[in-house]
Amino acid sequence: MSIADSASSARSSAFNGISINDAVSVQIKAALQEALSVAQKTNQYVSEQEPWKLVKTNPARAQTVIHTGLQLIDYLKVLLCPFFPFSSQQLHEMLGYRGTIGPQPTLAEALDPDDQVRRVLIGNYGTLPVWRPSPIPVGQVVSAPSMLFKKLNLPERSDQ
Repeated sequence: MSIADSASSARSSAFNGISINDAVSVQIKAALQEALSVAQKTNQYVSEQEPWKLVKTNPARAQTVIHTGLQLIDYLKVLLCPFFPFSSQQLHEMLGYRGTIGPQPTLAEALDPDDQVRRVLIGNYGTLPVWRPSPIPVGQVVSAPSMLFKKLNLPERSDQ
């Protein structure tokens, strides 16, 4: 085996048998964009239905809109869990669920394929995550909402 073959083999085994080319072809950005598109459409749905007004004129419809919105948020929790595991866990708990939606990552140091030490997220992935949507039971108690993300006030860029 040549040195080049050994290096290639080491890189492949670093990704548990997935070649670097395969790892690069994963469409992470597209998946995140799709999930965020669902979030935008969920927000649009609730805004257009105006359940805060419906509650005065049609309480049953208001309940349906709120339940549908919460169900969509539950689906988003599942879609976004691989990208935002901690926030998805917080949302999981706010929606009245117990337990862990999926293994929570921790920071560690590891060698990358080029033998550089990098900080990486790792986790105990021996148990399967609960990345599946389920109907929110009618009457399930949900927590008061709280902010999942802190707004960043970034300075404006002069090159725009």
